[in-house]
Amino acid sequence: FFMCLAIDDGTAFHESIGDWISYWINTHGDSPCAKLMSAYPSYRWHITVGPFLLIAGLFMLYFLWHELKGLKMRRILFVAVVFIIIAEVLDYLDGMGKPVLLLQDLFHVNSVIIIHLMRLFEEYLEMLSMTLLWYVFFIYLSRSADGKTITFTGE
Repeated sequence: FFMCLAIDDGTAFHESIGDWISYWINTHGDSPCAKLMSAYPSYRWHITVGPFLLIAGLFMLYFLWHELKGLKMRRILFVAVVFIIIAEVLDYLDGMGKPVLLLQDLFHVNSVIIIHLMRLFEEYLEMLSMTLLWYVFFIYLSRSADGKTITFTGE
């Protein structure tokens, strides 16, 4: 799961999928599937990649929640999940565009600044949640290793 997210961030894979879906909708505009997909108000990659990420995330959450014994680790896991949900909601709102215009009117600030701050905060929350998930995973891994260690030596 983490490797898939890292590859996606490095290659902008989900953005490419969104571009391809938009192209497909434009060329197959009369089909019921294209009409349904064109009604989606945010980024098109949410439609195709989103369900797989949701399933993987729920599986990981279920697994870790049942394997973690301490309340502290479960709290950290909960905070990580809340952060990733907030980040994805911000991404959804960014793709819609309309909330940006509402914020622009509310705060009398240029939309470029609002978009930049939203994306900055969204990416920060994604990185922070992934860091917390890695922390929880490594703690779980170290506890389940029964005292076995890995040692790296330099020459």
